[in-house]
Amino acid sequence: MEGKSLTKYGASYHALDEKEKVVRGLLAAMDALYEKGILGNGLSPDNIMIMPDFSIRLTGVEGVGSCAAEPSGGMAVANEFCNTDKNPKQTIWSKDLFGLAMSILYLYLGTGICFFSDESKGGDSRPVVDKVMEQMVLAVEEKKLPKEIRNMVYSLLLKSSQHIEEKPVFSTMFNRELPFPATKRWNISLEQADDVCRSFLKGLYSEAKTNLKGGSERLWDSTDFGRTTNALNIQHGVAGIAGVLLELEKVEGFEDISHEILELVDEYLGEADVFHIQADNSLLFGNHGIAWFLYDFYRQRRDAEKTEAAVRFALSLPGQSEVQDYAAGLAGYGCTYLKLWNETGNTAFLDKAEAAADSIYAYFAGRNGKQENSPKAERGLGFANGEAGLLYFMHLMRVVTNRAEYHDYVNVSLPAYLKKVEEEVNGYYLEEKKIDISWCNGLAGIGTALLSIGQYAWKSEIYPILCKISKIITDSMWTQSNCQCYGNAGSVEFLMDMFDVTRDGTFLYQATTVAKYIYTQRFYDSQGNARFTDETKQSTCYDYGTGAAGAMRAILRADGYVYDRPYMLGDLRKRK
Repeated sequence: MEGKSLTKYGASYHALDEKEKVVRGLLAAMDALYEKGILGNGLSPDNIMIMPDFSIRLTGVEGVGSCAAEPSGGMAVANEFCNTDKNPKQTIWSKDLFGLAMSILYLYLGTGICFFSDESKGGDSRPVVDKVMEQMVLAVEEKKLPKEIRNMVYSLLLKSSQHIEEKPVFSTMFNRELPFPATKRWNISLEQADDVCRSFLKGLYSEAKTNLKGGSERLWDSTDFGRTTNALNIQHGVAGIAGVLLELEKVEGFEDISHEILELVDEYLGEADVFHIQADNSLLFGNHGIAWFLYDFYRQRRDAEKTEAAVRFALSLPGQSEVQDYAAGLAGYGCTYLKLWNETGNTAFLDKAEAAADSIYAYFAGRNGKQENSPKAERGLGFANGEAGLLYFMHLMRVVTNRAEYHDYVNVSLPAYLKKVEEEVNGYYLEEKKIDISWCNGLAGIGTALLSIGQYAWKSEIYPILCKISKIITDSMWTQSNCQCYGNAGSVEFLMDMFDVTRDGTFLYQATTVAKYIYTQRFYDSQGNARFTDETKQSTCYDYGTGAAGAMRAILRADGYVYDRPYMLGDLRKRK
């Protein structure tokens, strides 16, 4: 076929009038299918082909059934395009109606959004259709979805959840006058977010208790990749999740459940050789992040002996690496040393931070023809794995030490970096192309580094870029999952950083909007505990970096319960 799938089509920019042609073609194709007495039973963007003339061809024929038959199982469809609510009275058209509705939303939002059924009744459980409607109301508010499309999709969803006898006529559903109930029913508010998050923490406690009792290697299950990393690390392990709990243990209303979980963490750590150097020395995946966490954990628990053991453990860690970045290399090492120097006053940590910064500077100088042997360069503009993380660390070092070399690094590197960021941002506006907005590799992380530097210098050059970044990541939230590192939780954290620094309510509104988007995707598991999806949108691991714990924290930050960002450094101009 000469056309392209809706999956590929929806991943790039198209004008609204062009999208309307696609919708009309899709409705006509469904009518043609039903005129022949055929059910699609597997409608999703992968099975919808858009021809050059905007006519539609439907594929995925292995799932088709007869309109005259009883409802059949049909083919397996991704969760984004099937209603997981059990409805024994549903009509034979239900799967097609729901799949069509969600495919049209995919066309306008550029992504499929997974809505899980509530397995048991929670404090605010609701049917899948209502969850979709909350998203649609939010999309209309943010001008991502025309009201007539909202009305039509609502009509499809409503019919999919009812038992109707007459075969639907799809072309009549593109009617700008279709009635739509008052949006108050689907008002999205964070008023109950604290109750939902406490419910989430009960599930966190339950899994930790079960795994601890069973002698599991991990206190909380992780994503597939996370299971290959140290079980104590920040990104996928205890340090990330328990780091959030250390904050919540100080927050009224969360202190009791957080304390109970941290007691399990204490028991788990007591059974492990936590002060033993593992293979990975990185901040986000290994020993440096673990040292940071252990120091905070035992200090908050007033265990002087183990706090000092954490200090010795951090001092024993290798300070050099062939990698420079924040996630896995020198910038992350250096930030750990700065943190512990700032907390303990031990100048040995400052010496180790300077050694890391000197290695980064050596490469920088070598690139300009002054030195040959140095650590590998890191490509990309992002924070965890790119230039933003290096600039952030070197900026902190020049603030702390005022050394000329570090000023030189930032003064030379920043203008060139700003130029590249502006090209990325302007390309988004001029070409209306997709752009990475994540914290690890994209705009949210870039913004974090620039905001830190902008408070100190180059404010007039940096802040206009930060305002553009804030708008882009809010407008693009539909394309991301809920997690911290590659999803919307990281965007919330950056937007709240912007608000905390500027006190401009625009950034608070943007942060709250993205938090609401995350919040609408909650559901209740079989134990009645609230859950959030992870970076896959298909499962609910508790990881901080790529899972549900990070999503919960973002919601609580937008709602004013927690501040700053775990495992990041603030203003070090005045050492504590």
